[in-house]
Amino acid sequence: EGGLGSAFDELSLNLAVCAAQGVKVRCVVLNRVQPAKVEMMRDYLGRALGRIGVPLAGLVPTEPFLAAPSMGDFAKLLGQRLISGEEHVLRHCGGVQFVTCSVRRFEERLAEGEYSDRLLVVHGSRLGILEACLRHHAQTGEIRGGVIFTGTRHSWAPDEPILARLRESRIPTMHAPLETTEVAERIQKFTAKLNATDRQRTEAAIRHVQAHVDMDVLLGGTAAGGLASPRRGV
Repeated sequence: EGGLGSAFDELSLNLAVCAAQGVKVRCVVLNRVQPAKVEMMRDYLGRALGRIGVPLAGLVPTEPFLAAPSMGDFAKLLGQRLISGEEHVLRHCGGVQFVTCSVRRFEERLAEGEYSDRLLVVHGSRLGILEACLRHHAQTGEIRGGVIFTGTRHSWAPDEPILARLRESRIPTMHAPLETTEVAERIQKFTAKLNATDRQRTEAAIRHVQAHVDMDVLLGGTAAGGLASPRRGV
C-alpha cells in the first residue's frame, strides 16, 4: 500500500531470501497497490524484474469492498450476536459512523441519505437515535446499514415495545457492552479476512484478482523474463 520505494525494498528483500534458500521465483504479483500508482509501478518494477528474468504477473489494485467487514465480522470482533436482522449477518456497510450529533441533526443527515448504508455506532443511552432510525426506516425503508449500541448493560435499557419495533424493522443491530472508545479502537485495528460463508465478498475478490493477474504467467504458461499484461474478463 506504500509507494514505489517501499514496494521495491520489500520485493528485493524477498527475492534475496528466496535466492539464499535456493527457491526459484516463477513470477511476482503485487497486491493492494494504490490505483493511481498501478501503471507507474508496472513500468518500473516490470523493467527491474525483467533484468533478472522474473515476470511481473500482475498488480492488484486496492479495492475497499474486499476489506469491508460484514455485520457478522463485527459481531465476532465484539463477541456479540445480532439482536435483530439476523438474516442480514453478511451485510456490508458503506463505512462506520460514530454518532455524536443531536437527534435533529441525525435526522437531517438520514434525510439527506448520508447515513443510509453506514454502520452506526451509538451509545446505548441515546435511544432517541434508535427512535429516529426506526421512524426513518418505517417511512422510507432506506436503512441499508446496521447499528451497534455501546455502553454497559446498565446504560442499555430499551423497553420491550422498542425492541419489538427493532426486530420488526429487521435492521441488523447488536449491543456491545463496552465503552465507545474501546469499540472504536477495536474497529480501527480490525482487518476482515475472507471466509467461505461470505460468498459476495469472496466472489468479488476472485473477479478482482482475475481481472488484474495474468493466470498463464502465474501458472507457468509464459516463459520467464517477460512483462505480463493484466487479463480482462478471465
